[in-house]
Amino acid sequence: MTVKQAALEVLRRAGRPLTVEEILEVIERDGLFPFRTAGSRRAVVLAALKRHAENAHACTPAKTKVFSQEPDGRFSLLP
Repeated sequence: MTVKQAALEVLRRAGRPLTVEEILEVIERDGLFPFRTAGSRRAVVLAALKRHAENAHACTPAKTKVFSQEPDGRFSLLP
């Protein structure tokens, strides 16, 4: 499973927009993605979310968008 797939699963389960911290908490708690970084796990999740989100700036945006960044910074699934 990728970070993107893990975030999709978390947001599907939640059924509402979540913050990066909330998404990360569930990914770690449920073991959805094995982080192999000594750096910031939050930064890894945020980069994946922004890359695949409408209304978010990413240096290398994905062609297919599956998330939306809300005005308050939370992320949700696109319909």
